[in-house]
Amino acid sequence: MRSFATFYLAALLFPMTYAQPPKAKDTADDLPRIPPRVPEESAKLFEIHPAFRIELAAGEPLVQSPAAAEFDEDGRLFVVELPEYNQYGSKKPHGKGRVVMLEDLDGDGKFDKRTIVVDHLDYPTAVFPWDGGVFVGAAPHLLYCKGDKQTVILSGFGSDKAGEGHLNSFRWSLDNRILISTGIDGGDIVRQGVKDDKPVSVRRLNILFDPRTGKFETVSGGGQHGLTFDDWGNTFVCGNSEPCHHLVYDTRYLANSPSMQAPPPAVNIAPGGKFTKLHRISEVEPWRMLRTKLRKDGTVPGSDEGGQPSGFFTGATGITVYRGDAFPKEFQGNAFVGEVANNLVYRAKLVPKGVTFVAERADAEKEFLASKDIWHRPVQFINAPDGQSLKRRANQIRRSADSTRCMRSKVPPKAKLIRQSLSMGKTRSSGKSALL
Repeated sequence: MRSFATFYLAALLFPMTYAQPPKAKDTADDLPRIPPRVPEESAKLFEIHPAFRIELAAGEPLVQSPAAAEFDEDGRLFVVELPEYNQYGSKKPHGKGRVVMLEDLDGDGKFDKRTIVVDHLDYPTAVFPWDGGVFVGAAPHLLYCKGDKQTVILSGFGSDKAGEGHLNSFRWSLDNRILISTGIDGGDIVRQGVKDDKPVSVRRLNILFDPRTGKFETVSGGGQHGLTFDDWGNTFVCGNSEPCHHLVYDTRYLANSPSMQAPPPAVNIAPGGKFTKLHRISEVEPWRMLRTKLRKDGTVPGSDEGGQPSGFFTGATGITVYRGDAFPKEFQGNAFVGEVANNLVYRAKLVPKGVTFVAERADAEKEFLASKDIWHRPVQFINAPDGQSLKRRANQIRRSADSTRCMRSKVPPKAKLIRQSLSMGKTRSSGKSALL
């Protein structure tokens, strides 16, 4: 499973924005700065299911501000680096995004070599290696980059100021096309180089993209950041406050019945939804406690969410069904969801119920993985070639310690391990980036 901040960092930072912030002198004493840790120190603060261990796969300077990643057929990891995240909230330039290729040269499961594949990208949020190059999602465009050439394939994807709802999660589908989540920003997209091509609205829709022809068609959409298949092609997404939605039907089948009033295809299958009890082990950030207090007092707008600053879903992202066979059988087919606001990874069992499922909590009294480090923000996951899982970590503030870690079962795998868990994060000048 992969845990990269493939990128749903938006939910993490939004709560820090006030429409009418109180004067700094009124709150400064309540907002102490919490310094980041280097990846090796942060690793000691993880608590994971006893059947697993977590290991560092790559750190700075090998990887910086990772936002999305994907393996190619040779086991090389292509990573989107996004220093631009939260640029709108900072006067200091963060630099442009890029795609880098990480390689494990000695077969020990740790990446050794970094190669820049394409540089100076405007806010890239997704990547998919193909035919010696890479498809890159960088709203408003879907690019194909090979060598020194960048070609716009599709254009018109939506974007937002905070960068929280862009296109994301490129997934290879059963029909040999790439399923692309358009996030919550949607858009009106056209094929570049096609004369008189009419824009197609993708609001609340995803697209199936054929990398051979450049053609696409719309399919059921939903969720914000994160999209995954199970072994039977069932599709699941997640939203900021709801960890698991099932796309019950494909909107293509309604095309011949435009007058039919069908319910939304995305059905919430998590019984507790937003207020599923989460077992956080990190201290609640001072800013989060202050925000809840100010909202409860009516000083700033926004829901006080029951008067509790944490312990429920408010930053669910990167839902991924584990599809390998290296994990014990009880974990195969489980859904893993990053919860960036609570510094943990939630696990659910997908239990069939009629035409859909119920996402039942799998770990009763604690989470599958949690950290005492508030800089740990798991955003996306990757099913790795060896059947393990790679997690990417995202961080709450621009000053963060980035890392990618690998979650391995203690059961010996059938093949050598390639890190499958990638954790995405943003870098501060004194912080460190890493893959887990």
